[in-house]
Amino acid sequence: FAQEMKNINIWNNVTLIQASDFARTLNPNGGDGTDHAWGGNYMMMGGSVKGGKILGKYPDDITEDGPLTLGRGRMIPSTPWDAVFRGIASWVGIGEGDMLDVCPNIHNFNSSFLIDPNEMFGQVIIPPSPAPTETLPTGSPTVSPFDPPIPTKSPTTSPSTSPTKAIDPPSTSPTKSPSKNTSPTKSPSSNETNDPTPGPTSRPTDTPFCQDEEDYFFLGDTTKDCAWVLKKWERRCEKRDTRPGFDSLEHCRVSCGTCACANDNWLFQNEVGKDCEWVGKKSDRRCGKTGALDNCRASCDIPCCGDNPDFRYDEDPEKDCFWVAKKSERRCVKDGVDKQCLQACGKCDL
Repeated sequence: FAQEMKNINIWNNVTLIQASDFARTLNPNGGDGTDHAWGGNYMMMGGSVKGGKILGKYPDDITEDGPLTLGRGRMIPSTPWDAVFRGIASWVGIGEGDMLDVCPNIHNFNSSFLIDPNEMFGQVIIPPSPAPTETLPTGSPTVSPFDPPIPTKSPTTSPSTSPTKAIDPPSTSPTKSPSKNTSPTKSPSSNETNDPTPGPTSRPTDTPFCQDEEDYFFLGDTTKDCAWVLKKWERRCEKRDTRPGFDSLEHCRVSCGTCACANDNWLFQNEVGKDCEWVGKKSDRRCGKTGALDNCRASCDIPCCGDNPDFRYDEDPEKDCFWVAKKSERRCVKDGVDKQCLQACGKCDL
């Protein structure tokens, strides 16, 4: 199949995924078969898929005493169904504003449970732009189908720079003269962004208000960024910068655990009235809109505090907050862990 897709040059536009809605138990039943379970795995392949690697978290302990074991070989999933299909939807061009229609439960999971589409795919398909809708006829008398001119069924690829001259006499109800500003500008205004990227980005273009700032450096030292702060956050988050307004607490919010519940300055698409209170009124639909999950955590029933996704105990890449949660009773008492893995250690007000 793959070879045939390559022969007709569409393999990069094809993705196959093997999925199960309930997976199977890890141990057999009385008939030497397996029963319905919960957690499982998917396999995905295609020309644009970044293959040869495993995404998500594999359980450290799959015994009956493991923290993710429900019994009889049934495992609690560590990665939601929505994480995989959100990535596929992004690859085919679905924007974050429409993602709730594809994955209606995605608002139940914060970004630490999701997968960056760029980790799944190496090439993004650019969806074709929808054809412009045809203008409906006005209330003026219709023209006989045999009278010229007959309009084309499809619009031209680019708008004309001036209004089309009428061939027939004007109608009895004249239209308003087109303004001089109807023709497209030849260059973007000074307020516009740079040229668009060739494909959709992995996250909404508006920046989450609570994040570690990539261009922050303590005391202006380029070796002392937020990653440096995180390594010894309990001391470095309290350090005062000699420059007013440049303290680590303000610029390394994730590393220092200073994220708030809501961004009072955020508005959906910068429209007045569409703030976090507006999101909360219809959170089941609006929390899927671009920026809502990052800026309106309380309105979207996401804990105002959470686990720091960049935290690693003793700088061990395997010992993140998910690792802490598996044996939270023992691991949360380790030095500083409960300050970085607030949700894993039960410190959040749910």
